Amino acid sequence: MLLACTLALVAALHTGPAPLCVRPTAAPRVAGLVMKTKGSTAGPEFVRVVQVTREKRVRIELRATELECAALARRFGWESLAMLASNATLTRVDARDRTRVSGKMTATLTRLSLDGATRTLSLVEEPYESYFIPLDRTADGPIDLDSEEAYDEEMGEGNTIDLGECLAQELYFYVDELVLDELGEYVSDVLMPDGEVVFDTDPDSD
Repeated sequence: MLLACTLALVAALHTGPAPLCVRPTAAPRVAGLVMKTKGSTAGPEFVRVVQVTREKRVRIELRATELECAALARRFGWESLAMLASNATLTRVDARDRTRVSGKMTATLTRLSLDGATRTLSLVEEPYESYFIPLDRTADGPIDLDSEEAYDEEMGEGNTIDLGECLAQELYFYVDELVLDELGEYVSDVLMPDGEVVFDTDPDSD
């Protein structure tokens, strides 16, 4: 019974959010980019859409508002997200027109751990990296994930990247890895070294 509950918990923890699609609109050009924040229409919680241009390398700063942090916390099932900020550098890297988004994120969030305790997690300049490719280059054929030409996401229409959504997902993946580690410790406490399940009931009782 306890093992079944543990497996159910694993499944619940990894029913992650579905990827969200961004349909950008026109906006003023800034530092070689076209950038906008979220308007009143429904969509991702933290939108910072940029249009990749001919600039070889562009660096910008990202910071979620209080309302955006609250929306992200609800989306990811956390108690709260006090702040989320990052620098982001967009670099065109090769002939396939891939763009590397790299930076260092800083965040403070509160979540419930597996034992029900409330824990606060603080990240300070945690590095992240993701590769995007234009939609018209995906027709070149599938790329081996181990290849140097591999990519993580397709760009939106008009060679756009939602840096806010990229950062939000990178934070979620980071926290998810911590949850997996926490889950491993929890399961190791429940299971004996030889794999025998430890029940918390008295085996002699009816």
